[in-house]
Amino acid sequence: MRSSPGGMDRGSIATVIDATYAALRRNYPDMSREEVAGLLDLRKMREVLNAVMSASGMEAQPVTELGEVPAPSTGANSTLT
Repeated sequence: MRSSPGGMDRGSIATVIDATYAALRRNYPDMSREEVAGLLDLRKMREVLNAVMSASGMEAQPVTELGEVPAPSTGANSTLT
């Protein structure tokens, strides 16, 4: 697969378009996938993907030095000793 100048291959670009289309479809049901594709440019693809992922709750998680994702918090920390 050939990469674009932005470092994204065709499959990655199609994925960003599909994810963006799915995210917009709820509020803009008459918008077509082709219209969404026409609105995106390579310079903004990563920014758009990050926005879509963040809005969906699928944003990137921090990784520790060991390459592990920290466990989610179970609530407030206790200050009692």
